[in-house]
Amino acid sequence: MLPDGQGLDFLTELRKQGKKTSVIFLTARAELVDKVLGLEMGANDYMTKPFEPRELLARVRVQLRENQEKSLTEIEVVPKLKVGSLSIDRVRHKVCFKDVAIELVKKEYDLLVLLAESPEKVFSRDEILNKVWGYDVYPTTRTVDTHIMLLRQKIHNDLIETVRSVGYRLQPL
Repeated sequence: MLPDGQGLDFLTELRKQGKKTSVIFLTARAELVDKVLGLEMGANDYMTKPFEPRELLARVRVQLRENQEKSLTEIEVVPKLKVGSLSIDRVRHKVCFKDVAIELVKKEYDLLVLLAESPEKVFSRDEILNKVWGYDVYPTTRTVDTHIMLLRQKIHNDLIETVRSVGYRLQPL
């Protein structure tokens, strides 16, 4: 019952396009047949009104967690990243710059992998917080700045560029 059509039609079109975006139906249609139809058509979850906001938030977090786990299994597709003189072996969890091994803690490694997956793409601090630290954690954006500084010290000062008032990007060296 969307303003420009039915949710089921929208979901069908989304799936036809090959999009795997998580979909949670939030609807007044509480009949069993509607719930089953929505789930069988490709919805990831189905909630009926009235609903508790905390339950909806919990269900959204479940979908985010499942999507994150799915993306982690996709690592097997590209086990090694190479950007300029930087190489990341995801299987062995090793990072080398100009053939010199670099020791990183988990968050530094995760941050570097994020930047290396899309070299030259600018990531905002909030985007980095969401992708590296997750939606359940809300550190300050200074946390990102600190980890960037540590990466620069360990690898190369010019590897990660600051884009003023926007965020950071990896520059192949």
